[in-house]
Amino acid sequence: MDKKVTAKLFIKDNEQIQSLMISQGLGNTELAKSAGVTASYISSIINGKKSVGRRTAFKISKKLGVTIDDIFFKRFVDKSYTEDMQPS
Repeated sequence: MDKKVTAKLFIKDNEQIQSLMISQGLGNTELAKSAGVTASYISSIINGKKSVGRRTAFKISKKLGVTIDDIFFKRFVDKSYTEDMQPS
């Protein structure tokens, strides 16, 4: 079985991103619109429940005036393991 490792991006510190949003007068809806996602998805990202793709991370970072590395960290996931766990 081949390993299928992929990088997922997660928020480093939800208080930091909320502070950036407040300082710029942005709510979830405005940030979501600029990133091309829903406000509920932004909420899940901020709360660490969802990962984000590189393109969306770039859009969020750009809107907040920071780099991807400033607010996101990578977690490597072995997808072959999770795919093997799926019911047949």
